[in-house]
Amino acid sequence: MENQAAEQNPPVTSATACKESTSLISNEDIDKCCPRGRCRCCDWFRGLFPLSAKTRVGIIGGSWGLLTGIERVIILPTLWLYLNKFHSSAGAQFYGATLAGFNLLPLLCNPLFGWLSQRRFARVRLLIVVANLLEICGNFIYFTAPAPWLVFFGRFVAGAGSAAEPPLYADVVRVTSKKERTSFMVHLLLVKQFGIIAGPALTMLMHPIHAEVNQFVIDVYNSPGLFMAFLWAIHTIAVILVYPDIPHDSIEASAVEKSPETSEESSEQSDKTPTTESTTTICDDLGHSVRKYTDPEKLRMYFRIDIFSMIFIAFAGYFCLLAFESVLSPLLSHLFHWDEFNISLVYLGCGIEIVLIYVAFRLFLARQQERYLLLLAICLLLGAYFFNFALLVYVDTRKPAVYITLIIISTSIQVLGLTATSALPESMYTKAVPDSETDMAQGVFRTVMCVALLGGPLLGGGLHVLPWLVFILLAGIMAVCLALLVKAYPLLNYQCEAQNWDDLEREEAEAEAATAADATKSAADQNGQ
Repeated sequence: MENQAAEQNPPVTSATACKESTSLISNEDIDKCCPRGRCRCCDWFRGLFPLSAKTRVGIIGGSWGLLTGIERVIILPTLWLYLNKFHSSAGAQFYGATLAGFNLLPLLCNPLFGWLSQRRFARVRLLIVVANLLEICGNFIYFTAPAPWLVFFGRFVAGAGSAAEPPLYADVVRVTSKKERTSFMVHLLLVKQFGIIAGPALTMLMHPIHAEVNQFVIDVYNSPGLFMAFLWAIHTIAVILVYPDIPHDSIEASAVEKSPETSEESSEQSDKTPTTESTTTICDDLGHSVRKYTDPEKLRMYFRIDIFSMIFIAFAGYFCLLAFESVLSPLLSHLFHWDEFNISLVYLGCGIEIVLIYVAFRLFLARQQERYLLLLAICLLLGAYFFNFALLVYVDTRKPAVYITLIIISTSIQVLGLTATSALPESMYTKAVPDSETDMAQGVFRTVMCVALLGGPLLGGGLHVLPWLVFILLAGIMAVCLALLVKAYPLLNYQCEAQNWDDLEREEAEAEAATAADATKSAADQNGQ
């Protein structure tokens, strides 16, 4: 009996796990556009452009980052004036709440979308479409708002669109190897920076817009909402046509060989009849999933020094970036009486510098380890913040040219360091987290980043009259980051995995071809007999 059971349920080896995972790559059963049957439109479109899963995820992820970058800089410059158009006190009442509201809803939606993807209640493609629809609704409300509170509500709803980020980046983890993941994420962030650079140019193009349709005025203040709704609608169509369906089993299958308990469970389930499986297995799986996601071990994982340090450094990077942005404009205006045009040139220069930094990262990552570059970036930030503190203490406005030059140099150094602390910890975090926990881990990571996006402006905006204190606090945060990184440094040397998603696709095709050849040979032998 034991031998028969062993024959029916062979042990799960690495080759078997790989084969099981690659069998899920086929797109033959995933493009159902309606419940009645299979729609061939998506298959026909994909047939015109035969791209790998990694390329398709890169296209959608890059375009998503491009639109988020454009939306950030096309609405913010006109938001204050848009609110004041309703009445003179609307800006003071709703401006801060509107900025915070856009980053508030993702605190709930990021872990929710990550959980839905992790539990496979919804495909990643569907989650991205839902997030895009929220973006469309929020921007259209922003465009048609007859009152300032609806402007706030529109940005509040649009903020939920960023919830597509956890499942999207979880798929990035699935389609890339550890060796190429950092470069892939740098490319995604680089495209987003192009959107940030393009935003001011689009605002300038919309400046002359002024039309009236049935007493409804379309101008430079509300037209960004209509423009972004149109762009998100195009992106939604692209997601439906292009985005691949990547099953989670391709990652979790690799954990099967490491878990003998899973093998035993699989053997027991294979002995069940279909009737029993349809009743008891579902309940058992539900109970197992509840125990799995409430296991304290899952929570303790995030307090491992390597994972916790990457989360905290990424949080500090975004927090310091937003705090620095919030204090920079009033600082330059107060010290040197700069207007919006001069300050916009500073932001434009920073955007161009970020693009160049990402290109340089692509070259340096081939020669240097990520942990070394991250350590260098934190040291640069720590020095830049103390340098800014010294400048503000000993500033002499009678020599503006000298101090403007020094502040621009220190700003460039901060942009260099903040770019590294925003990109590198995220890539290293995905390598430290187990692959089977990717979706929930991305939800946790994005939620922490949302807290940083809320806290940074509060610190910088609330202490803009004391900018030297802001830089001292930011220096203290970077000192903590440095201590954590030094503590976790030996654990951050990750080995590169041997395969990525495209390798699995290739192996699956070869396996299917070999199976078809064997079947043809067997049929020929039977006919010969």
